[in-house]
Amino acid sequence: MPHILIVEDEVVLSNIMRVRLEDEKYKVTLVENGQDALKVLEKNIPDVILLDLIMPDMDGFEFLKEIKNVPAYQNIPVIVSTNLNQEEDISRVKSMGVTDYVVKSDVTMTQLADKVTEIVKRKTTK
Repeated sequence: MPHILIVEDEVVLSNIMRVRLEDEKYKVTLVENGQDALKVLEKNIPDVILLDLIMPDMDGFEFLKEIKNVPAYQNIPVIVSTNLNQEEDISRVKSMGVTDYVVKSDVTMTQLADKVTEIVKRKTTK
């Protein structure tokens, strides 16, 4: 069963994501900031990370910077799911190697689940 790590401080939204992905038969772990996500990675490397950018303690930008410096984490696909839609934010995280970038208000849970499924399928066919 593929494992998805959701790093999102909006609890209601993360629970909606969790339910939708569990319906697709994914194992889902929820955390509310980058620091907690790093602790999860120490124990279990997920197949995909869904990452918010604006969070307390350690934001998504800092989290991306951290994981890109650890060889074991560098190839984990990351979908940024955020309300930031400024071109400089999009360029910044894309230069950090994210797999996809979606603006929360522009994507449905079904579309997000489809993106996760597409990435999981790509990983398993390699």
